[in-house]
Amino acid sequence: MLAPAPGPMMGMGMGGMGMYGYQPGGLSSDAYADKRLRPLDAEHYSAAGLLPYRRRDGGVELLLAREKPWNSFINNYDPLAWNPFGGKRVTRQERSAETTAVRCFQEAVGDVEGAPSQQALVQLMPSSFYIWYPLGKFALILVEVEDGSLDDFPDKFASYKQAHPNEEFRILPSGVKKWAKQIDSLEWVPGASLTPDAKFDVSDLLANILKVPRFAEFLTGKFDPAETWPKSSYVPPAPENGVDGNGKGKGKGKGSFKGKGKDK
Repeated sequence: MLAPAPGPMMGMGMGGMGMYGYQPGGLSSDAYADKRLRPLDAEHYSAAGLLPYRRRDGGVELLLAREKPWNSFINNYDPLAWNPFGGKRVTRQERSAETTAVRCFQEAVGDVEGAPSQQALVQLMPSSFYIWYPLGKFALILVEVEDGSLDDFPDKFASYKQAHPNEEFRILPSGVKKWAKQIDSLEWVPGASLTPDAKFDVSDLLANILKVPRFAEFLTGKFDPAETWPKSSYVPPAPENGVDGNGKGKGKGKGSFKGKGKDK
Protein backbone atom coordinates (compact mmCIF):
# COMPACT_ATOMS: atom_id res chain seq x y z
CA MET A 1 0.00 0.00 0.00
CA LEU A 2 1.16 3.53 -0.66
CA ALA A 3 0.57 6.10 2.05
CA PRO A 4 -1.92 8.88 1.31
CA ALA A 5 -0.62 12.24 0.25
CA PRO A 6 -0.82 15.06 2.79
CA GLY A 7 -3.33 17.65 1.64
CA PRO A 8 -4.73 18.40 -1.82
CA MET A 9 -2.82 17.59 -4.97
CA MET A 10 -1.81 20.26 -7.46
CA GLY A 11 -1.56 20.17 -11.21
CA MET A 12 -3.44 18.75 -14.16
CA GLY A 13 -0.58 17.76 -16.43
CA MET A 14 0.64 19.25 -19.68
CA GLY A 15 -1.80 21.78 -21.03
CA GLY A 16 -3.75 21.84 -17.77
CA MET A 17 -4.04 24.42 -15.07
CA GLY A 18 -1.80 24.48 -12.02
CA MET A 19 1.91 24.87 -11.41
CA TYR A 20 4.42 22.08 -11.68
CA GLY A 21 6.30 21.21 -8.50
CA TYR A 22 9.40 19.09 -8.11
CA GLN A 23 10.77 16.64 -5.59
CA PRO A 24 14.50 16.18 -4.90
CA GLY A 25 16.06 14.80 -8.07
CA GLY A 26 13.61 16.66 -10.29
CA LEU A 27 10.62 14.30 -10.06
CA SER A 28 7.20 15.94 -10.17
CA SER A 29 5.64 16.69 -6.79
CA ASP A 30 2.25 17.48 -8.35
CA ALA A 31 -0.23 14.78 -9.36
CA TYR A 32 -1.21 14.94 -13.03
CA ALA A 33 -2.85 13.12 -15.92
CA ASP A 34 -1.20 13.29 -19.34
CA LYS A 35 -0.51 11.41 -22.55
CA ARG A 36 3.01 10.70 -21.40
CA LEU A 37 5.02 10.86 -18.20
CA ARG A 38 7.39 13.76 -17.74
CA PRO A 39 10.94 12.59 -18.57
CA LEU A 40 12.35 12.36 -15.03
CA ASP A 41 9.18 10.71 -13.74
CA ALA A 42 9.45 8.10 -16.50
CA GLU A 43 13.09 7.47 -15.62
CA HIS A 44 12.88 7.39 -11.83
CA TYR A 45 9.39 6.01 -11.03
CA SER A 46 9.25 3.55 -8.13
CA ALA A 47 6.09 1.60 -9.01
CA ALA A 48 3.58 1.30 -11.83
CA GLY A 49 0.20 -0.17 -12.60
CA LEU A 50 -2.16 -0.99 -15.45
CA LEU A 51 -5.84 -0.03 -15.44
CA PRO A 52 -8.00 -1.33 -18.33
CA TYR A 53 -11.18 0.57 -19.08
CA ARG A 54 -14.09 0.27 -21.51
CA ARG A 55 -16.81 2.62 -22.71
CA ARG A 56 -20.49 2.00 -22.12
CA ASP A 57 -23.58 4.13 -22.77
CA GLY A 58 -23.52 5.21 -19.15
CA GLY A 59 -19.85 6.24 -19.28
CA VAL A 60 -16.54 4.50 -18.66
CA GLU A 61 -16.02 1.35 -16.58
CA LEU A 62 -12.72 0.33 -14.96
CA LEU A 63 -11.46 -3.22 -14.44
CA LEU A 64 -10.56 -3.28 -10.74
CA ALA A 65 -9.61 -5.99 -8.29
CA ARG A 66 -11.38 -6.52 -5.00
CA GLU A 67 -8.16 -7.05 -3.12
CA LYS A 68 -6.58 -6.97 0.31
CA PRO A 69 -3.57 -4.76 -0.53
CA TRP A 70 -0.30 -5.41 1.28
CA ASN A 71 0.54 -2.66 3.78
CA SER A 72 4.28 -2.47 4.36
CA PHE A 73 3.80 0.01 7.23
CA ILE A 74 1.96 -2.54 9.38
CA ASN A 75 3.49 -5.64 7.73
CA ASN A 76 0.04 -7.06 7.03
CA TYR A 77 -2.86 -6.89 4.58
CA ASP A 78 -5.36 -4.02 4.52
CA PRO A 79 -9.13 -4.72 4.41
CA LEU A 80 -10.77 -5.75 1.14
CA ALA A 81 -11.05 -2.78 -1.25
CA TRP A 82 -11.16 -1.85 -4.91
CA ASN A 83 -7.58 -1.55 -6.14
CA PRO A 84 -5.84 -1.16 -9.53
CA PHE A 85 -3.29 -3.70 -10.72
CA GLY A 86 0.24 -2.60 -9.91
CA GLY A 87 3.39 -3.06 -7.90
CA LYS A 88 6.97 -2.08 -7.28
CA ARG A 89 9.58 -1.68 -10.00
CA VAL A 90 12.31 -4.33 -10.25
CA THR A 91 15.29 -2.06 -9.77
CA ARG A 92 18.18 -2.28 -12.23
CA GLN A 93 16.04 -4.55 -14.42
CA GLU A 94 12.95 -2.63 -15.52
CA ARG A 95 13.64 0.53 -17.49
CA SER A 96 10.07 1.66 -18.19
CA ALA A 97 6.77 2.02 -16.37
CA GLU A 98 5.16 0.02 -19.19
CA THR A 99 7.33 -2.99 -18.34
CA THR A 100 6.49 -2.86 -14.64
CA ALA A 101 2.78 -2.33 -15.28
CA VAL A 102 2.47 -5.25 -17.71
CA ARG A 103 4.45 -7.58 -15.44
CA CYS A 104 2.32 -6.74 -12.41
CA PHE A 105 -0.91 -7.23 -14.34
CA GLN A 106 0.18 -10.64 -15.57
CA GLU A 107 1.52 -11.68 -12.17
CA ALA A 108 -1.95 -11.02 -10.78
CA VAL A 109 -4.10 -12.63 -13.49
CA GLY A 110 -1.79 -14.09 -16.14
CA ASP A 111 -2.73 -17.70 -15.42
CA VAL A 112 -6.45 -17.10 -15.96
CA GLU A 113 -8.00 -18.35 -19.20
CA GLY A 114 -8.36 -15.45 -21.61
CA ALA A 115 -5.75 -13.26 -19.89
CA PRO A 116 -4.16 -10.91 -22.45
CA SER A 117 -0.64 -11.68 -23.55
CA GLN A 118 2.19 -9.17 -23.36
CA GLN A 119 1.76 -8.49 -27.08
CA ALA A 120 -1.97 -7.83 -26.64
CA LEU A 121 -1.29 -5.38 -23.81
CA VAL A 122 1.38 -3.60 -25.84
CA GLN A 123 -1.13 -3.13 -28.67
CA LEU A 124 -3.35 -1.19 -26.24
CA MET A 125 -0.61 1.29 -25.36
CA PRO A 126 -1.11 3.82 -28.21
CA SER A 127 -4.53 4.73 -26.76
CA SER A 128 -3.23 4.89 -23.20
CA PHE A 129 -2.72 7.82 -20.88
CA TYR A 130 -0.95 8.19 -17.55
CA ILE A 131 -1.74 9.24 -14.00
CA TRP A 132 1.22 10.28 -11.83
CA TYR A 133 0.90 9.89 -8.04
CA PRO A 134 3.93 11.77 -6.64
CA LEU A 135 4.15 10.54 -3.05
CA GLY A 136 4.50 6.94 -4.18
CA LYS A 137 6.35 7.82 -7.42
CA PHE A 138 3.62 5.67 -8.95
CA ALA A 139 2.72 5.71 -12.65
CA LEU A 140 -0.73 4.34 -13.53
CA ILE A 141 -1.31 3.53 -17.20
CA LEU A 142 -4.95 3.55 -18.35
CA VAL A 143 -5.60 1.47 -21.47
CA GLU A 144 -8.87 1.28 -23.38
CA VAL A 145 -10.15 -2.20 -24.28
CA GLU A 146 -12.28 -1.61 -27.38
CA ASP A 147 -12.75 -5.14 -28.72
CA GLY A 148 -14.70 -6.62 -25.80
CA SER A 149 -12.00 -9.23 -25.18
CA LEU A 150 -12.07 -8.66 -21.41
CA ASP A 151 -15.84 -8.27 -20.97
CA ASP A 152 -16.21 -11.70 -19.36
CA PHE A 153 -12.80 -11.72 -17.69
CA PRO A 154 -14.24 -11.27 -14.16
CA ASP A 155 -16.26 -14.47 -14.65
CA LYS A 156 -13.20 -16.32 -15.91
CA PHE A 157 -11.22 -15.11 -12.91
CA ALA A 158 -13.96 -16.33 -10.58
CA SER A 159 -13.80 -19.81 -12.15
CA TYR A 160 -10.01 -19.83 -11.85
CA LYS A 161 -10.17 -18.68 -8.23
CA GLN A 162 -12.59 -21.46 -7.34
CA ALA A 163 -10.18 -24.03 -8.74
CA HIS A 164 -7.07 -22.33 -7.32
CA PRO A 165 -7.66 -20.89 -3.83
CA ASN A 166 -5.32 -18.10 -2.77
CA GLU A 167 -2.02 -18.99 -1.18
CA GLU A 168 -0.46 -16.41 1.12
CA PHE A 169 2.96 -16.87 -0.44
CA ARG A 170 5.10 -19.22 -2.48
CA ILE A 171 8.83 -19.96 -2.42
CA LEU A 172 10.71 -19.25 -5.64
CA PRO A 173 13.44 -21.70 -6.81
CA SER A 174 15.98 -19.15 -5.55
CA GLY A 175 14.55 -19.52 -2.04
CA VAL A 176 12.96 -16.06 -2.04
CA LYS A 177 9.52 -15.79 -0.43
CA LYS A 178 7.04 -14.27 -2.91
CA TRP A 179 3.85 -12.86 -1.38
CA ALA A 180 0.70 -13.58 -3.36
CA LYS A 181 -1.81 -10.89 -4.16
CA GLN A 182 -4.95 -11.46 -2.10
CA ILE A 183 -7.51 -10.81 -4.85
CA ASP A 184 -11.05 -11.87 -4.03
CA SER A 185 -12.64 -11.00 -7.39
CA LEU A 186 -12.44 -8.76 -10.45
CA GLU A 187 -15.14 -6.29 -11.39
CA TRP A 188 -15.99 -3.80 -14.12
CA VAL A 189 -16.72 -0.72 -12.01
CA PRO A 190 -18.68 2.22 -13.51
CA GLY A 191 -17.05 5.59 -13.06
CA ALA A 192 -20.23 6.76 -11.33
CA SER A 193 -19.56 4.17 -8.61
CA LEU A 194 -16.26 5.87 -7.76
CA THR A 195 -17.14 9.56 -7.77
CA PRO A 196 -18.11 11.69 -6.01
CA ASP A 197 -18.33 8.96 -3.35
CA ALA A 198 -17.16 5.39 -3.87
CA LYS A 199 -19.85 2.72 -3.51
CA PHE A 200 -17.30 0.29 -1.99
CA ASP A 201 -14.12 0.70 0.02
CA VAL A 202 -11.12 1.81 -2.05
CA SER A 203 -7.42 1.32 -1.34
CA ASP A 204 -5.28 4.25 -0.22
CA LEU A 205 -3.65 4.22 -3.65
CA LEU A 206 -6.95 4.45 -5.52
CA ALA A 207 -8.27 7.05 -3.06
CA ASN A 208 -5.36 9.32 -3.91
CA ILE A 209 -5.65 8.76 -7.64
CA LEU A 210 -9.33 9.73 -7.42
CA LYS A 211 -8.16 13.16 -6.18
CA VAL A 212 -6.41 13.92 -9.47
CA PRO A 213 -8.77 16.41 -11.17
CA ARG A 214 -8.34 15.08 -14.71
CA PHE A 215 -9.03 11.53 -13.57
CA ALA A 216 -12.25 12.59 -11.84
CA GLU A 217 -13.28 14.40 -15.04
CA PHE A 218 -12.53 11.24 -17.02
CA LEU A 219 -14.81 9.18 -14.76
CA THR A 220 -17.68 11.65 -15.08
CA GLY A 221 -17.38 12.05 -18.86
CA LYS A 222 -16.15 15.65 -18.77
CA PHE A 223 -12.77 14.61 -20.20
CA ASP A 224 -12.26 12.27 -23.17
CA PRO A 225 -8.62 11.25 -23.73
CA ALA A 226 -9.39 10.12 -27.30
CA GLU A 227 -10.36 13.67 -28.21
CA THR A 228 -7.52 15.33 -26.35
CA TRP A 229 -4.76 12.96 -27.47
CA PRO A 230 -5.28 11.17 -30.83
CA LYS A 231 -3.72 7.72 -30.94
CA SER A 232 -1.05 8.85 -33.39
CA SER A 233 0.09 11.71 -31.14
CA TYR A 234 2.38 9.54 -29.02
CA VAL A 235 3.39 5.90 -28.98
CA PRO A 236 4.80 4.75 -25.61
CA PRO A 237 7.92 2.57 -25.48
CA ALA A 238 7.20 -1.15 -25.68
CA PRO A 239 7.92 -3.12 -22.49
CA GLU A 240 11.24 -4.91 -22.38
CA ASN A 241 11.49 -8.68 -22.15
CA GLY A 242 9.79 -9.97 -19.02
CA VAL A 243 11.51 -10.25 -15.68
CA ASP A 244 10.24 -12.02 -12.62
CA GLY A 245 10.27 -10.64 -9.11
CA ASN A 246 13.79 -11.96 -8.68
CA GLY A 247 15.10 -9.91 -11.59
CA LYS A 248 15.56 -12.81 -14.00
CA GLY A 249 14.22 -13.12 -17.50
CA LYS A 250 11.21 -15.22 -18.33
CA GLY A 251 10.79 -17.10 -21.55
CA LYS A 252 7.66 -19.20 -21.18
CA GLY A 253 3.92 -18.80 -20.78
CA LYS A 254 1.37 -16.42 -22.28
CA GLY A 255 3.47 -13.50 -23.42
CA SER A 256 6.83 -12.75 -21.84
CA PHE A 257 5.55 -12.28 -18.29
CA LYS A 258 4.25 -15.07 -16.14
CA GLY A 259 3.71 -15.98 -12.53
CA LYS A 260 2.08 -14.67 -9.39
CA GLY A 261 2.92 -12.81 -6.28
CA LYS A 262 4.14 -9.45 -5.15
CA ASP A 263 7.00 -7.95 -3.28
CA LYS A 264 6.38 -6.49 0.12
